[in-house]
Amino acid sequence: MEERTVIEIIGLLQEVTSNGAIQWENDGNDVFSTSVDNCQINISSNYDGYNNDYYVNLAFFNADGVQFDTLTYYETPERELYNKVHGLYNLISDKYYKKSESERIIISGLKKLIHNQTEP
Repeated sequence: MEERTVIEIIGLLQEVTSNGAIQWENDGNDVFSTSVDNCQINISSNYDGYNNDYYVNLAFFNADGVQFDTLTYYETPERELYNKVHGLYNLISDKYYKKSESERIIISGLKKLIHNQTEP
């Protein structure tokens, strides 16, 4: 897949993930997947202990379920694309696990507890 195509797909996926227009599922081991017009996309973030480097993996499947491309970007040599794909992965993970939402709830709850303690 051409780099400009990957960049366009990542940008569009970030947009539809941010606005909730697309849903992601956790297939286990934090491999997230979604389907766009019956074409599946998988994304994962991993650590390569042998090379001591982080990497992200994208896999694309056609409407028949046949994998037609796999892209792997390492943090060090491919930093720009790695950052784009890893940013998408983090966005998906945040939405799936409701991390930001939960962080806001925890902070609000803790502030309420502090406020309640300071009242006479």
